[in-house]
Amino acid sequence: YPNPASDLLHINITQFTPQNLKCEIYNTTGQLVKTVKQLDFQNTINLSALSNGMYVVKVYNTEVNAIKKITIAK
Repeated sequence: YPNPASDLLHINITQFTPQNLKCEIYNTTGQLVKTVKQLDFQNTINLSALSNGMYVVKVYNTEVNAIKKITIAK
């Protein structure tokens, strides 16, 4: 949250322990534009370097795979 986002994206992990949990953000052409190598229970990701538009956020480890679409509007 929030969606749409401007400069910060908050990801809260509540359903499971975030062991080796990673986050990747892709643009609409499938290009990887941001990576966070280790997530915790509460996370704030800086999006200020990304342009306005639609993105796909993938949060995953060996046990969990979640994908959400977000919009960046500054």
